[in-house]
Amino acid sequence: MVKIKEVARRRPANPYLPRPVEILAIKDETPDVRTYTLRLRDGAPFTFMPGQFNMVSVLGVGEAPISFSSNPESREALDRGIFQHTIRAVGNVTKALARLQAGEQFWVRGPYGTGWPRDLARRDLTIIAGGIGLAPLRPVILQKLEEKGGRLEILYGARTPGDMIFRDEFPDWEARGARLLLTVDRVPEGENWPHRVGLVTNWLQEMEVRPEQGSVFICGPEIMMKYVVRGLTERNWRPQRIFVSLERRMECGIKICGRCQIDSEYVCQDGPVFSHAVVKDLLGTDL
Repeated sequence: MVKIKEVARRRPANPYLPRPVEILAIKDETPDVRTYTLRLRDGAPFTFMPGQFNMVSVLGVGEAPISFSSNPESREALDRGIFQHTIRAVGNVTKALARLQAGEQFWVRGPYGTGWPRDLARRDLTIIAGGIGLAPLRPVILQKLEEKGGRLEILYGARTPGDMIFRDEFPDWEARGARLLLTVDRVPEGENWPHRVGLVTNWLQEMEVRPEQGSVFICGPEIMMKYVVRGLTERNWRPQRIFVSLERRMECGIKICGRCQIDSEYVCQDGPVFSHAVVKDLLGTDL
C-alpha cells in the first residue's frame, strides 16, 4: 500500500498539463471569499499535504497559485479524492472563478511545494493567521483536531468580524479542544463583538504554548508575519520552531519562470513553508 506522503509528492507525468476539476459545492465565507469543494473530472485520486498549493486556471483568463484549505486525510479526501480551495476574488483569475457555479469546472495542476512540518504539528502548536492566511492553515487545524495530540491554540485576526473566514466552524474547533483567540481591526457600528480589537500581536503575551514546548505556524500579510516573528523572538522562541508560509511569492509552481527565486531557494518548490531560520538567512531580515 502506497503511503500518503509518497502519493502526495507525486507529480503529474506532464507538469504543464492542467486537469479539469468539477465544482461540487461553493460556500461563501465572506462577501469576496468562497470555499470551493472539488474533485477531478475523471474521478482519479488526488492527494496533497497541508501547506502545498495548486496552480488554478480558467481557460482564456489565466492561472494563479492557490493553497489547499481542506484536510487531506478526511474520509472524503481519501475515499473520493475531494479537496477544497478557499479563494478571494481579487485578480482576473479569481474573479473569473467567482462567476462559476456548482457543476461547472475549471483546471488545476499540482500539488506543488512543501508542507507544514507534520512531526511538529503533532506536538503543542500555536497557529497565528491574518485574514485569508487562515486558509492554508485550516488543513493543519483539522488534522490536529482529529488526532487529539498536543495542545492547539489559534490566534486569528481580520479587518472586521465579517472578514473572518471559517467563522461558522469556530464553535466546533473550540468544542474539540482548540483555544481560539480572535481580534479585528474594527467593529462596524451596531455589531456585537465579544473578542478583542487590535493587532494579532497583542495576543502573543497570552500564548499558553511555551518556546520549550512547541512550535508556531504563521500565515498572513508579510507585514503581520514580520511583527509576529519579532514578538516571538523577543519571547525567546527559536527560529527553528517558527514556520511561515511565503505563499504570496508563489508563481509558476515548477521554478521555471524564476520569479519566486530568493537567493538559492525557489518559493514554489523549496517552499512556500520555511522555518524562520531559513527565511532570515535568505532575506537577511525577519521577512
